[in-house]
Amino acid sequence: MKAPAVQAAPGAPAARPATSSRRPAGKKAAKPAVDPRFSHARLPCWTVTVPRTASTASCSTSYRTAAHRMDSRLSMENASPTKPVLEPIGKACAAWQAGSSTAEPEDWLYTVGVGFGRPPPTRWRCGCRRWRTTRRSRPPPVRRKCTSHDWSPAVARTVQRIERGLGGAMMTPAEFVERILMPVTVKNHRVRHQSTVPANKDEFVELFVRERDGTSLGHLDERTAVLMLHGRSVPVLAGFDLDFKSYSWADALAKAGYDVFMMDLQGSGLSPRPKMDDPRNVNPAQQNLLKPRPPGFTPGLPTYPFQLTNSDSDRDDLNAVVEWIIRERGVKKVAFIGWSAAAFTMGPYAVKNPGKVSSLFLLAPIFPPEGTSNAPDPLPQPGFPTFLGTKDGTWNGWTSEVHCQGQREEEMRDQVWDAIMENDSVGSTWGPVGEGRNRIRNFVRWGWNKTTAAQGGVLGGSVPVLIAYGEHDRQVNTSSEDPEFNFSVSALYNAIAGDHKLMVKLACAGHSVVWEMQHKNVHNLSKHWLKHLKVDGKTEGIFDMNTNGDISPAP
Repeated sequence: MKAPAVQAAPGAPAARPATSSRRPAGKKAAKPAVDPRFSHARLPCWTVTVPRTASTASCSTSYRTAAHRMDSRLSMENASPTKPVLEPIGKACAAWQAGSSTAEPEDWLYTVGVGFGRPPPTRWRCGCRRWRTTRRSRPPPVRRKCTSHDWSPAVARTVQRIERGLGGAMMTPAEFVERILMPVTVKNHRVRHQSTVPANKDEFVELFVRERDGTSLGHLDERTAVLMLHGRSVPVLAGFDLDFKSYSWADALAKAGYDVFMMDLQGSGLSPRPKMDDPRNVNPAQQNLLKPRPPGFTPGLPTYPFQLTNSDSDRDDLNAVVEWIIRERGVKKVAFIGWSAAAFTMGPYAVKNPGKVSSLFLLAPIFPPEGTSNAPDPLPQPGFPTFLGTKDGTWNGWTSEVHCQGQREEEMRDQVWDAIMENDSVGSTWGPVGEGRNRIRNFVRWGWNKTTAAQGGVLGGSVPVLIAYGEHDRQVNTSSEDPEFNFSVSALYNAIAGDHKLMVKLACAGHSVVWEMQHKNVHNLSKHWLKHLKVDGKTEGIFDMNTNGDISPAP
C-alpha cells in the first residue's frame, strides 16, 4: 500500500515533483559527482512511518511521538540518543512550514536517513524494513538501526541544497550534522533582581539577558554555559551579537554547541537605566550635543547630581544573572567572556566566587595595576549619571587604532552605530534626526588591581585565565600620572598568581577587534579555549596570533 502524498502547508514552498527512476534501456546512469567532504560518508539510517496527515503541521509531533517509542539503545555515532535526533528533525520541518528555512523537509529528514511520509528512495533505504500504520494503530513504531550504507552521492547533493539554505557556508561532515541536529534557539529573558544601584536602590528591576543555546538535545547534562559581558560604552548585543555577516561572536559559540548568555548591566543596553532618560542628567559639558533639544529640555545642572552605578552594584547585577543561569540551566559553573571594562566586574567577581566561575576570557581588558582597592566615601559619588557618544566620535576614535589594510570594513560605521541605537530607545531620539546619541553610564570603580588579581591564587588557579588584546589597542596600555587611568595588559598577566594563565596578542587589531577582520580568529580562539583551556597545547605562556589565526610563542 502506497503512503499518501504529503500536502504542503499554505504559503510553504512547493513540493518537488516526483521523478521516474526508469531510464532508457542500454543507457547507464551517469555517476554523480561526490563532494570530497563526503567521499567516505557512511551513516546509520532509520525508517519512520508517520500517521497519515494532510499537511506538514503534524510532522514535529509525529516524530517526537515516534522518538518516545524508539529503543533507547539507538544512537548516532554512539553519542546522541534517538529522541534528540528526531526532535530537531520535527523542528526543522516546522521551520520549513513557517517559511524560516529554505531547505525542504525531505532534505533535512533524508540527511539522517529518515523517510517522511513515504519510503526514502531505494539508494537511501539500506535494507531497512518499513512498518505500516492502520487507522486504529497507536503511534508508529520505529525499527532499530539498520546496517550502514554508503550515502556519499546522495548526502553530498542534499548537503549542498541545505548549505544554500543555511547561507552557503561550507561545512565538514561533523559540522554539518552538528548544525542540523543542534539548531540554535534564541530567547530574550528578564531576570528579576533587587537593585543596589543608589538611584533605584531596593527596587525590583528586570535585567536584560539574551540566550543563544546551541546545546545538543542529546547532551543537555553536559551543557556548558557561557556568559558574555559588555564594556563601558557598547551594549552587549551590539558588541557580541551584531547581526551582520559573521560578526556575531555569541552565534559562533552557540553553533559550536555552547549555551551562550549575554547581559546588560543597569545603565546599559536593554536593562533599566535609572535617571538616564532625563537629558538634564547628561554631563553638562556635553549638553550642547543635544541639538535639536529634546522636548522640554533646558540645559542646566543635573537633577540627579551623582554618578550612576559602582563596582558593588555592577557585581550584584552580574551575580543575579550568574545565579539565575546556574538555577535555570542546572549547571554548576559559568564560563566568563568579557570585553574591555567588563574586567572591572568579572575579574573581582571570579576572585570572590571561584565556585561559580569555570574560566575567564578577557578581551582587551582594562586593568589599572595601582588602582584603588577601597570604595570611595560617600556613595553615591557626586557627578552626573550620563555621558554621550556620537557616531562620528565613535568612528574617529576607532580610526586612530586602524593601521593595517583591510583591518575593518567601511560598512561597519553604519552597522555598529545602528546596532547601538537599536539598544537605546531614548538616546536614538536625541541629537540629529536619524542619528541619535549613545547614552553611556557614568560609574565609580574600585577593587581591580594587582592585589585583587593575585588574591588567593584564584585567577590562574581554580579559575583559568586567557587574555587577548590587539597590537594597536591604545586603550588597554596607557601612560598616565593618575594610577586610576594607568592601564597595562602585561601587568595583569604578571599579577595573576596562578600558573594557568595565557596571553595572546592579535596582529592588526585594535580595541574594537570584535568588529574587525580578526573577529573570526577571536571566535575560534574562544571556542578552543572553552573546550581545552589551552592555547597552542599549553596552559601558560605569552603568544602572538597573525591574521591567518596562526599562533606562535611571543619572542
